[in-house]
Amino acid sequence: MSCRILILTIIALNLTPLLLPADNSWRERTAMPRSLSHGGHFIVGDSVFIGCGFNGGTYNNAFYKYVVPRDEWIESAPLPGRGRNLGAAFSLQGNGYAGIGWTGAPPSEKLKDFYRYDPSSGSWERLDDFPGNANTDFQQFTIAGKGYVCGGLDGPFKSAQTWQFDPITETWTEKASMIEAISRGVGFSINSYGYVIGGNANGKNRFFYRYDAQADVWEQLGESPLEPAVWSIAFTHNGKGYIAGGWIGTATYDQFWEYDPARNEFRQLGDLPGKMYAGQAFSFEQRPFISSGKFNEGGGNRKPSVTFEYIPAEQFIATDSLSAFVYCEDADGGLVYFSTESGFAADNQFELELTEDLYDYEAGTIIASGSASPIRFDLPDDFKMSEIYKLRVNSTSPRVYGNYLLDNVKMLYYPDAPSIELRNDTLFASSFAVNHWYRDGKPYDTTNLRHLVLTEPGVYTMFTTRGCPSPFSNAIRFMLTDVEQDPQEPPPFTLRGSTIFLSQDRLHSLALYSATGRLIHGFSLAADNVAIPLSLARGLYFLIGSTSDGALFTTKYYRY
Repeated sequence: MSCRILILTIIALNLTPLLLPADNSWRERTAMPRSLSHGGHFIVGDSVFIGCGFNGGTYNNAFYKYVVPRDEWIESAPLPGRGRNLGAAFSLQGNGYAGIGWTGAPPSEKLKDFYRYDPSSGSWERLDDFPGNANTDFQQFTIAGKGYVCGGLDGPFKSAQTWQFDPITETWTEKASMIEAISRGVGFSINSYGYVIGGNANGKNRFFYRYDAQADVWEQLGESPLEPAVWSIAFTHNGKGYIAGGWIGTATYDQFWEYDPARNEFRQLGDLPGKMYAGQAFSFEQRPFISSGKFNEGGGNRKPSVTFEYIPAEQFIATDSLSAFVYCEDADGGLVYFSTESGFAADNQFELELTEDLYDYEAGTIIASGSASPIRFDLPDDFKMSEIYKLRVNSTSPRVYGNYLLDNVKMLYYPDAPSIELRNDTLFASSFAVNHWYRDGKPYDTTNLRHLVLTEPGVYTMFTTRGCPSPFSNAIRFMLTDVEQDPQEPPPFTLRGSTIFLSQDRLHSLALYSATGRLIHGFSLAADNVAIPLSLARGLYFLIGSTSDGALFTTKYYRY
């Protein structure tokens, strides 16, 4: 068997978190089939539904379903009623809810109709109308399975009302009003708190507010460091809030900030992949996304149907968790990846990228994608083992979610082979993985045991696999005996337990051998009917005796 085994050696021992630039923190996904802004979204099952909104003079009631695991968009049932924008949408109790808003299409109208989407039937059902004053430009969030809309616009007037929607009773209840009337801000929730940032209050609003749903109380947390903007987008991830983009006057922002509620602190991250506002942000199974909205990569505002997934870059992982990245050529010439250390759980999904220049994205090639099980990938044709690479691991496992960067990574041959040791009649392998045993150069055992009890003479060796085959181990010769037993004469001795019993006077000498031919005890005998106690471990033994006339007698004995 010939194979090439390689291991990733981590040369840099002091691994620190690295914030990647925006184009390495955001990954573009499949675009929406239709461009829109100022819409709404909800999550049902494995899909995110985005719909309504505004597009080139048209007020939409269309909805599109984004199937996240397949990165695929499918047109869904439209919202009943008139096309609209700036409404409300929630994901509650396994259903989607959407409605309210405003339409400028003649005749322009304030809309208060509200609907439930049933994923089992793929249809909408109208519920009671929204009872609040405002009907558009809300801040909204969900807490403990209930939806909240707060502030907004009532015609030309701003509102401070807060309304709670209960999906069990499908009713609206008015709650404590906001500290001041705000519209066009952005809301998000963490645990039992709702947060509102930005928007229009009295001019440009820098204030930051928190709503305690259990106490039904609003409080002002101070000023935020963000550029004051309207129609920003926000999502929550791992107990933190993320606020991005926004617009004010003629300026569109690509700002991207993280809010830590435990410290009541903001931290500026890398920029968005473009300037954006009035889009949708959501987190699906620990994977954050932004989609739709008004997006500007340069030049004037436009409304492409963009979708990006955010890969958090602030986390880090210990070097010893990455020290077992092993690569090997298999029979098909491909390469197989696997990880055995604590850095990745069995449910982890990841991708690897090797590149000589991290910021030259064209040089990087995604070479692997899968779980902790072996997966196949092909190295680039110009890949050179002797060069130093950067390794980027994009993990979507909830336990180690993040984008990790390791510098100074080198591919090396992996020379280690398992070793085997013979103890009595049993071969012990050093590897705990899947062991493949060979006898006299041919496959011998298919049970993949770590301990192999021998019953046949021969030369034994083995190799191990755990995603990749190792080199062969050392070889051990096992022999039963080189002496022929005389079939005409019974042996003049017996071995019972750990005691040798002699009963014939013509026995001249006696020797006890291990199964490999190693001498354990030798005796010169001058007495009859002698019992000789021995200390014997479990295993196979051979007694070889000689008589005064030179005859040899042997017997095989297994000590249990």
